[in-house]
Amino acid sequence: MKFERLSIGENAGKIWRYLNANPDSSMTKICEGTGLKKDEVLLAIGWLFREEKLEGEKKSGSYVLNIL
Repeated sequence: MKFERLSIGENAGKIWRYLNANPDSSMTKICEGTGLKKDEVLLAIGWLFREEKLEGEKKSGSYVLNIL
């Protein structure tokens, strides 16, 4: 699978909208809620962290993400 900037940015938007409606979501919940695969979510999360639009913390062995 080839990743392109446009698709990563679009996926970042999906995750952004999902987290607006579902704060404190885990990776599993984000994958299920957006229909994206784990590798697609990880790339898009990196994009959002780089733009300083996300914060995260580890809770009970799982990372929880929220928008800034």
